[in-house]
This record gives sequence, structure tokens and C-alpha cells, in this order.
Amino acid sequence: MHRRTSICILLAMALMAGAGVAVAHHSQGMFVETPVWVTGVVVRYRPVDPHVMVELQEPQASGPGRKWIIEGPRRGRLEWILQNNGGIRDDQILKVGDRISVCGFPLRKDWDPTRMYADWPPEQGRFVHGQVFVMPDGRMQSWGPYGTIDNCVRSRDTAKTWTTFLNRDPLAHKQWCGAVGNKQLAHHTPRTFLDEVSRGLAEQCQ
Repeated sequence: MHRRTSICILLAMALMAGAGVAVAHHSQGMFVETPVWVTGVVVRYRPVDPHVMVELQEPQASGPGRKWIIEGPRRGRLEWILQNNGGIRDDQILKVGDRISVCGFPLRKDWDPTRMYADWPPEQGRFVHGQVFVMPDGRMQSWGPYGTIDNCVRSRDTAKTWTTFLNRDPLAHKQWCGAVGNKQLAHHTPRTFLDEVSRGLAEQCQ
């Protein structure tokens, strides 16, 4: 009887663990197509599965600032990002104290982030999937896979800035080509800008 009880407990634990992973794995459809840009200081960074997580503190004119939770890639994608940056360690690409900007896509209203990450509770409405980071040195860096990357273009951005970014970052290049070629997506950036960036790519979109 004792052995059967132990087996039942182990099976229950396995099912619970599997359920936790399943909840954390999701899709593009969970996120809106209009991003937000946030600038702040990294106060927490977890480069592990099921998704790399970052807690960002956005400074405010008064008070302690606002907390944002930034969901990112799975560990396997992070490893690819690290290799593309010269094989650096995960604590070299991002660390506590870094000031970064994030283009992130918020969850749709019918999704509650605490269902996925109970230990990363955001302030109201401040959970996003981060797709593009602007690192402390000003360099743009692809991050998570969800979102329409061309919607991260800001009004002050130049086509040259984006062409340079996409030519240097293969993941960003792939996402850009997939996005601009998809007529079903809502594109907020003028088509003339998208075409100018695409013409400057060293490897043209297929």
C-alpha cells in the first residue's frame, strides 16, 4: 500500500509540473499587435525556461517608479542570441542595474499573467512580452518571439537604424521578413518606411 501511495504521489507531482510548463507556453494570439515602449532599470533577471524573465523599474517624476514584468524567449532561443553576440554568457548580455528600453506587446485583456507566473506579479497592466531591447550601449537586440516587430518602429527611428539592426541580428531579420510579408497583420508603420528598410537588407526577404 505504501508503494502504491508513493507512486500516486509521484504521478501527481509529474502532472502538476507538466501543467505548469503548459500554462507558461503560449502563442502570438495572447498578445495585442500594438506595443508599448518602456525605459527602466533591470532589478531582476532570470535566464531560464520556460521563458527568460526581467523585472524593470520605470522611473517616475515622483515616487519609487513603476514595476514592469518583461517576458522573453525560452532558454534555447537565448542560447542562440548569446552565440550571435560572440558566445557571451547570459550574465553578460543583461544584468541587474542595466538601463534598457523595451518594445513589448501587452497581453490581451482576457489573459491574466498570474496564471502563468505567480512569482512574477506585475503592477496592473504592466506585463508585456518583450520583442526588441535597446541595450545600455544603444544597440538594438532581438529578444522574444511574439509580436509584430515592424510595429516597434518609433517615429524618430531612421530606416538606416533598422537596416543596420536587421543585418546584424538574424533573428530580427527573420521576424521582420515574416511580419512585412504577412498582409493579415496590422502594420502601424508606413509602407514606404518598411520598403526602404527591406531594400537595404543584405539578404533580401524571400
